[in-house]
Amino acid sequence: PAQMAAMQKMAQKMQQQKKPVKKAGAIDKIVNLNNLVKTIKVLNRSDEDSNISDKMFGTNTNINSSQYIMSDADEELLILIEFREDIDLETISFHACKEEKDNGDDDEDED
Repeated sequence: PAQMAAMQKMAQKMQQQKKPVKKAGAIDKIVNLNNLVKTIKVLNRSDEDSNISDKMFGTNTNINSSQYIMSDADEELLILIEFREDIDLETISFHACKEEKDNGDDDEDED
């Protein structure tokens, strides 16, 4: 009984000293790394269907739905980002504009 009480006391002490578990995907601090980007290349960009270049993609700060990049193969874009120095990258975020819906009734005109 004395050993059991000592073990329980030790377990309680360990629980009190235990650091809180960090949730997966939690972001401690957001850091903008734009100044460390050396090059950005979209490896499967369609020249015919895209209206902005790789260079414009990496430097554009006035994002709107009239500027876009389309893949030459499928729905995925393969983006290669080269940094000027070694970085510890845990998360990366990309932002996109929502696709504008055509409100026209073009489907009804088909026979």
